[in-house]
Amino acid sequence: MSSRPRNALGKVASLLFGVLLPLLSFVVNELVDPFAIARRELVGAGLRGWLSYGYSPPIQRFLYPFVLWSMLSLIAELFLKNQRFRPWVRTGLKVGVATAGLFSLWYAAVIPLALVGTLAYGLGLLGLAPFPALLTYILAYRANRSAAESLARQKPFR
Repeated sequence: MSSRPRNALGKVASLLFGVLLPLLSFVVNELVDPFAIARRELVGAGLRGWLSYGYSPPIQRFLYPFVLWSMLSLIAELFLKNQRFRPWVRTGLKVGVATAGLFSLWYAAVIPLALVGTLAYGLGLLGLAPFPALLTYILAYRANRSAAESLARQKPFR
């Protein structure tokens, strides 16, 4: 059984949680840098001070090419039917699982703040973006892998 979204609602949800919400999160993080004050206060606070630097845009920028690759792979998985790109897409979806997993681990500490921010301003949803993105990339990777296995059963090597 394939976990590939078969209807328009599934594709829209995948685009929303796997591309648009994370992209909006990066843009807002670049513009606002909400943890700048906390980083200044925690500089002398040891490990906790250093860990707070992970929320900073300059630290996260080196992951942007990987995030872009995974987003393009998700779009290709949803809309391209060309089998030639399947290995590239599968690798990009693995990268998406890895980066979304990394951001999910990193942002797990701000879940309470994100929930309060969601109730107060609605922007807290951006702090929760890595979690549905992780689920989206896992499901897309499983769909890609099962489609590749199905294709391999149909066309064995000769």
